[in-house]
Amino acid sequence: MKLSKTIYVGSLSKKLKENFLWYFFSRLGKIKRLIIGINNKTLLPCGFCFVEYFFDFNFELSFKVLSGFRIFNHFIKLDKDNGFKDNRQLSRKIVLE
Repeated sequence: MKLSKTIYVGSLSKKLKENFLWYFFSRLGKIKRLIIGINNKTLLPCGFCFVEYFFDFNFELSFKVLSGFRIFNHFIKLDKDNGFKDNRQLSRKIVLE
């Protein structure tokens, strides 16, 4: 079974831009892809992303270095992910109008 090299990153500021996230996470290794979570109603960022690395070493290093890390006053949450699938970037929160 092939292990995923994808990390779920939660509790991000909704104001973070994709180029900043690429720069930030690429300090720990070469990124294969980065997917930003979006609100399924507004299509705006909603505070999470998936980061997929090319190599296991960088994937593991991210957990060691970034556990408890804060980006712009937000303590980020990290979780090992099974791998990105289409539409997982959409928020699961129900928006009441």
